[in-house]
This record gives sequence, structure tokens and C-alpha cells, in this order.
Amino acid sequence: MDSKAVAFAVAAVILIGLGAALFFFAEEEEPERIPTTYNGYFFVQENGLWVTEWRGRDGQRFTVRLNYHPSSVEDIPIEGEVSSNFTNSQLVFVTHDPREGGLGHVALATAEVSVTLASVFERDLVAACTQNVTEACASRPIVGCDSTNAAVLYIKESDRSFVELDDNCVTIHGRDEGLIQAAEKAIYVWYDIIQSS
Repeated sequence: MDSKAVAFAVAAVILIGLGAALFFFAEEEEPERIPTTYNGYFFVQENGLWVTEWRGRDGQRFTVRLNYHPSSVEDIPIEGEVSSNFTNSQLVFVTHDPREGGLGHVALATAEVSVTLASVFERDLVAACTQNVTEACASRPIVGCDSTNAAVLYIKESDRSFVELDDNCVTIHGRDEGLIQAAEKAIYVWYDIIQSS
């Protein structure tokens, strides 16, 4: 075989190899999105979020997009009970302690539960703080679980991930991703996608 033929053969092998590699990596980047089922709801993963459709009491459809599949958060405990002060209150104070460190996760958990309460369940939300120790809190109501009869949703850093129900207050506990998981457990229960025990 002359040198031109060898060079052509090598180039062909390289091109075939590159084509196969590009095809392989293209397949890796766009995995087949096979829906999963949980409690009668179909979930598909899109852009790193788990997506399903939920129908409200009036038949309106909502697209639910959360970080965790319900099977990933179903074991996070929900403890206690809320009173009618929480379930019947149109106004909900969403509060946090500004002295806690992981405010990025607190902000994300707060955003997720706030969107659900405001847009789906049509509650009127008021951003609050438990302490007046920052500029942002200076203009906000100072609210804790015991300071009002209205509904309170408290996003609280804690070493254990769980949801605490106590009279007019729902406290979502956790740290970092555990806080997001606890918030999403509460959301899935509110949607009745995860059955509360």
C-alpha cells in the first residue's frame, strides 16, 4: 500500500472515530426523557427539574417544577398539626431569621413555597423577619410563630430536615439542600401528590 493510501485510510479511521464520538456524546447530552409515575402523576425531567401537571380544585391546570422527585423527599417527616388559623387565613407571613448563615438556600426554599401559596392557593403573602437586625428587615414586619394569630410559614435552618406543624405555624427545617427537600416535601403534600399520613 502506498503512502497516499495509508494516509487516506488513517484519515478515514480518524473521521469515523470522531463521528462515532460526536454521536455518542450527542446521545449523552440529550437523554431520552422517559416519564416516571408517582401516585398517578406523570413526571419528566426537564433542565434538571422534575415537571408534572396538577389540576386545581376549579379544574385549572398548573405546571409544577421542582428540584426533587417526590420519591426523593417522601421520607422527610411532617410532625404535628395545624389549626384552622393556618388553613383558613388568607394572609400568610413568610418569615426567617436573618442571623442564620445559609440565606441562599433559605431564599430558594422561600421562593418555592411562596410561588405555590400565592399563585396556586391564592394566599396573600407578607415577607417578614423574626429579628430586626438587618436593613432589609427594618422595613418588614417582625413575626414569629407566636406573635400573631394569622398563618405563619417559617423557613428555618436546622440540622434535621422536617416539616413542623404547630397551630397557626408551619416551620420548614433543614440545612442547605436538606432545607430545599423539606420545602418540596411540604409542597408535594399541599398538592396531595404525596399523601400526608
